[in-house]
Amino acid sequence: MNAGRWRGLGALLMALAIATAASRAIGAEAPAPYRMPPPGQALFDHLHNKIVHFPLVLTLVATAALLRARRRPEFEPVAFWLVWVTALSALAAYFSGQAQAGDFEPGPKEWLVDLHRRQGIAIGVGQALWVLSLLRERTRRYAWLLGLILSVMVLAAGFLGGLVAHGE
Repeated sequence: MNAGRWRGLGALLMALAIATAASRAIGAEAPAPYRMPPPGQALFDHLHNKIVHFPLVLTLVATAALLRARRRPEFEPVAFWLVWVTALSALAAYFSGQAQAGDFEPGPKEWLVDLHRRQGIAIGVGQALWVLSLLRERTRRYAWLLGLILSVMVLAAGFLGGLVAHGE
């Protein structure tokens, strides 16, 4: 980085520090520090928000394994079991999402939750078809394509889920 960029970065940091100090001086109260809930409550509250990461990542990893297995057949068993585990984790995500959906009904995000739920159903059907496609020799060679389609679907559902959980 050249000297001009360092000066610009320094000026930006200084402006942020001054703005922060000014807001505190004006009388803005600092928020109370976060208090950790008991471990059991922290683990099981909003369970969908925790479980949903598994089908998302596993779909991408299983698709990558299937793509790799096209050139290296020794990856086929790994890909097969990854797809199975992915489908099971998608079921867990769906049912935990159903349990949590009531938190948003009625409310401004209800339509978004409904759309996210419908995406979850479509993904579940797709995951089941993905597993079935690996059970037949004739359809196994196209499983990677179904994996790519499911990857896009899961990423889109994850985006909407993020809006539900973190959107204003």
